[in-house]
Amino acid sequence: SDEDRTLLHRVGTLYVMPSPVELQSLSTLEAMASGQPIIAVRNGVLLELCHEHENGLLFELDDPDDLAAQIHTIVADPKLREHMSQESIRIAGTHELHNVIQQFIGIYQDVIARHDARAAAEPSKA
Repeated sequence: SDEDRTLLHRVGTLYVMPSPVELQSLSTLEAMASGQPIIAVRNGVLLELCHEHENGLLFELDDPDDLAAQIHTIVADPKLREHMSQESIRIAGTHELHNVIQQFIGIYQDVIARHDARAAAEPSKA
C-alpha cells in the first residue's frame, strides 16, 4: 500500500539509485518526499532530482569505489544527512502536481507571447 511504501522509505539512512536509465525515477522522488538523502548515478533525469551537495551526492557510472565513498560521506555525517533530508523534502515539493501545472502554464504563456510578438512584427499579408 502507499502507506507501507512511505514507511519503508523511512527505514533506511539514505536512498541509492544506481540505474543510469531512469526516465522519471518516481521511486527516487518518493524517497525524497519521505526525507531521504539521495545518492544517484551522474546521469539523465537523476541530475534534476539529486542536487549534488544539497539533497544528495552523485557518483560516476560503473564506479563502485565512488559509490561507496558517497555512501560513507552521508552515513558518517549526521548533520549533513539531516540537511540533505530536509532539502530532499523541499525539492520533492517542487514536483507536486500544482507546481508542475503552474510550470507548464508558464511555458505555454511564454510560447504564446513569443508567437504573438512575432506575428505583430511581421508585415501584414493583405
